[in-house]
Amino acid sequence: CHVDAKIAEVVKLVCFRHHANAINLSRLRLIRESEYQFAASYTGDFGRSHLRDERLPAPDPLRLKRTALVMFTKNDPMRRWVNGSLGVVESVNNDGVFVRLTDSDKICQVFRETWEKAILVQDKKTGVYRREITGTFTQFPLMLAWAITIHKAQGKTLSRVALDYEEGGAFAPGQTYVALSRTRNLGDIYLKRPITLADVRADQKVVSFYLQVSSMKSPSYADLRFRRSSERSDG
Repeated sequence: CHVDAKIAEVVKLVCFRHHANAINLSRLRLIRESEYQFAASYTGDFGRSHLRDERLPAPDPLRLKRTALVMFTKNDPMRRWVNGSLGVVESVNNDGVFVRLTDSDKICQVFRETWEKAILVQDKKTGVYRREITGTFTQFPLMLAWAITIHKAQGKTLSRVALDYEEGGAFAPGQTYVALSRTRNLGDIYLKRPITLADVRADQKVVSFYLQVSSMKSPSYADLRFRRSSERSDG
């Protein structure tokens, strides 16, 4: 890990959504280009009243400018990018978005994608379960990526990250572990400040289980040999 390194163009991982939003909007304002806002569309149970913004698969509204750093939030059916891939907005207008992928330098047109919310419903006559769509969410699969929350980064593999705890450290069990496991190499992690013991939190249920297992006496090699010889004698 690198402490106090130059991390201006590295994706910052933060604990709180308001911190990530502040960083992203601040960087977006610095770009002297026209801003475009794209509203998402909802149907059914995928409404705003059912989900917090943090759980939406893409921002609503999505604010973009040319040269903005963005992250993809859904795998591409054509396999040009995956969930977590980074890119820079090459051009944007009311009709669409073109993004230059950072790993391949290819320019790709990005279209709106639809996420579905579904439940399993059992047929009363046959007993067979079928998938029933209860709502949809449609938006460009992009988000500003100068900073994202650790929660939003979960499950993604990133090329480089900067762990920024200056606005508040970890507050949930496993949060620091999730942040430190987003890259393939330890050398691709930058720290805004050193990690302290207060930043490493464990679920008390896990701790209790570990202590319980650790206190259990494991059978010695001699005990195992005695048991085997006893079993043979009984046989």
